[in-house]
Amino acid sequence: MAFLGLSLVTWQTLLIIAFPLIYGSFSRIRAVLLFIRHPLKSMEARRNDQTTTSRVKDKGEETPPARRYWRLQTVFLGVIIVVHCVRFMGENPRASNPFRLTKQLLNVPSSTLATSLERYYRSQGLKEMPAEQERLIRKLNTLDARLLYSTLGPAPFLGCSWCRPPSSKANGSDHLYFSLARLGFEYASLLLVVGLMTTGASQLNTKRRVWRARLGFLTMFVFVFEAVLLSLLVRIPSLLTAMDSARMTWDALFLFRSALFALFFLAAWWAVVSEPPRDLLTPSAKLGFGLAALASDLDSLVNRLRLTALQRTALMKDGDYRTRIQQFWEKVERQATQASSSASIESLKDTMGLSASEMKNHEARDQLRTWIDNVYPDPSLSLSASPSPNPPSL
Repeated sequence: MAFLGLSLVTWQTLLIIAFPLIYGSFSRIRAVLLFIRHPLKSMEARRNDQTTTSRVKDKGEETPPARRYWRLQTVFLGVIIVVHCVRFMGENPRASNPFRLTKQLLNVPSSTLATSLERYYRSQGLKEMPAEQERLIRKLNTLDARLLYSTLGPAPFLGCSWCRPPSSKANGSDHLYFSLARLGFEYASLLLVVGLMTTGASQLNTKRRVWRARLGFLTMFVFVFEAVLLSLLVRIPSLLTAMDSARMTWDALFLFRSALFALFFLAAWWAVVSEPPRDLLTPSAKLGFGLAALASDLDSLVNRLRLTALQRTALMKDGDYRTRIQQFWEKVERQATQASSSASIESLKDTMGLSASEMKNHEARDQLRTWIDNVYPDPSLSLSASPSPNPPSL
């Protein structure tokens, strides 16, 4: 039984050797976990947050409900998962591994491997072996090449044109650099997708900002771990002694990487979906409340206009007010009569053509009263007592 190119006994030996270091680091596990949870905060900020959280729990305050961006984020996640699954099905090394398909060991002769592979494809209904498999078998003609293939996969052998064949002078360094470049591109693509998924994380104290930092640190850590592991398996010959068919490091790493990428996509999606909002209203709810407030303001304005009209009508029908208005007009008439008796006013009226008017003052006053009675009837709150829509003009 082997895992990542190492047998179970080797893993037990490494754990026994590393046990003192692991035991000595138990006191730092809590600090590491706090750093993973809050990578952008200092120790004092973490303590303040813990104190605030404990106070909130003691008071029993309720947290605001979460705003879920289901549509956009879910569609984007679905597209990414579909692309990831298509890539997994197309580049899965288990589906094209000649040693797994034929159940042969790494030290099997090339002729036996080719014959077994042809027999396998004929059983699958294919008359000829695929061209890529023929190229791969021709390049896997030495044990060093097969060991390197079990560690790095088929991509360096099929896609690298400048890689030298494994030998004592070139012990797989070219193939390793080619694989690390492709590996770095894959993890850079993962960081890009996580960044797009958590768009808008520039603001402080947001859940997506914290999770983007966590996923970024974890992505870089896993990339460094995988790069170091591949470098050790390629450069240290003592680790390349396993000869059983289960030793396929690249297959295990590919499955691990695919599952990890899908998990990171889901974590980034959930960080955005479950993020608590700043306010409890969605944009549609804000628009609805705004329209309701506008309708209420318009209703209050109409009611105020109606009340003003009723007050004015009541004022016009008030006897005391009408008496004062009559006294005012009588006073104005007396003053006008006194002014008209002077010679200068008479000459001015003759000049303006006002002396030929036949309407008397009391007639004008009576016409004004009639107009007021028609325009401003008795005040009433019923609909039947509404004013006439077409009032008579003077």
